[in-house]
Amino acid sequence: MVQMCEINNIIPIILTPLPVKDNIQVKTWFEDMDYKKVNKSLAELSSFLINYGEEKNIKCIDLGALLLEEGKIIDQFLEDGIHVSKDIHSEIAEIIYNLIF
Repeated sequence: MVQMCEINNIIPIILTPLPVKDNIQVKTWFEDMDYKKVNKSLAELSSFLINYGEEKNIKCIDLGALLLEEGKIIDQFLEDGIHVSKDIHSEIAEIIYNLIF
């Protein structure tokens, strides 16, 4: 994707994935899924993306870290524990907007 952006004269911005709520009840997407392990994998992916951004001199926004640090995401998961509320989506848009402008 970064290469496609550069070919088309678009400045890429990398966003890290949001964590999932790791203490969801039995009502989950997959009953046998270890969501703490999922978050560990997402954290590893985030680290990779951050390092890639630094190596390629591309802006990277660590959304999960920012929203967790501010405490804004904790109570904003929808029932499935994976998706977040429209308030968090608005917050993400504001973070991106402030970075660009």
